[in-house]
Amino acid sequence: MDISSAINLKRINLQKVYKYLYDIHSSSKLDISRGTGLSIPTIASNIVELERRNLVKDGQEFKSTGGRRAQSYSICTDARIAIGVEILKEEIKVVAVNLYGMLLAETRTEAEFVNEESYFSRLASFVNDFIRNLGRSKDIILGIGIALQGLVSEDGETVVYSEILKADGLKLETFRKLFDFECRMFHDTETAALAEMWNNPDIQNAVYIALNRYFGGTLILNGKVRRTQKLASATIEHMRINQDGPLCYCGKRGCAETYCSVKNFRKRCGMDIPEFFERLHSGDRKCIDVWEAYARDLAIVINNVNMVINCNVMIGGYLLQYMNDDDVECIRRAVRAEGFAYGGEFRIVRSGLGDLAPAMGAAIDFIEQFINNI
Repeated sequence: MDISSAINLKRINLQKVYKYLYDIHSSSKLDISRGTGLSIPTIASNIVELERRNLVKDGQEFKSTGGRRAQSYSICTDARIAIGVEILKEEIKVVAVNLYGMLLAETRTEAEFVNEESYFSRLASFVNDFIRNLGRSKDIILGIGIALQGLVSEDGETVVYSEILKADGLKLETFRKLFDFECRMFHDTETAALAEMWNNPDIQNAVYIALNRYFGGTLILNGKVRRTQKLASATIEHMRINQDGPLCYCGKRGCAETYCSVKNFRKRCGMDIPEFFERLHSGDRKCIDVWEAYARDLAIVINNVNMVINCNVMIGGYLLQYMNDDDVECIRRAVRAEGFAYGGEFRIVRSGLGDLAPAMGAAIDFIEQFINNI
């Protein structure tokens, strides 16, 4: 075996040991050997290397079966962390996640987006202060993922469409100049779907619907976010459900955005969102009527999507934090009433991450790459 092949084999073996421990969380050398097919001496040498890198640590001793007690080993969950930033038209959210994608810290601030140096200077100060307050070494930070309201080019270098932020042509280089870490740029609903898939590995085919200030959606096929030739991933917000409806920011009338976004829903209910749901859950008849009407509009969108691809629907975003099980059931009833009676069945489920999903997904992209390239 030549030197190159030997080095490659060593790297593969190290990856096998680390990935096995990562998936199992805690295991002994014997069990790692059984799970990977590698010899005990190979396991031992790789454990030493992973400990040297502070990626693996000794755990508790297992109960003795008559001989020497076996030592367990586990992943150092905070050996690396990643930062996620979501840029909204009126707000900035920042999160830090560990190697399991678990939330370590989060913060947010109101900030009106403008594609100007003053805004980016404020963004840099806010994010850098957040990182500094984590009290972690810079060496363990894998990078900063930036999710924003706009479609991003396939190479991740340029915003190609962002009517909400008015940020067409914004370059990744703008963010690279702000931070001492690798930066990546993403469409926010796509990273939200990535975070949901990370936390629910069984998701293979689904539509993720974000009930945010601006409505959005992402299509998941075969466990991957679907990106079309024009880089739009199920941009259902611009599905027209009434050609004579309200004017959308895209210039057309009657888009789903004008009926299903939180921005327009608030106009419909005539009060702040927390107050609306408080009244709704208290049995206010007017609020019940407004919610049922909203559910019917959302059902049209869901069923239109379902006519193309029959799959489960996951609801996430800002509105979810106020919704209870009855509110979700109202949407399910509306979908059943609106649906085509073809005998198919699909589920409507709640997101487990709420409105932090886009920022977390932007960070998890770095975690996923690190785990797969140890």
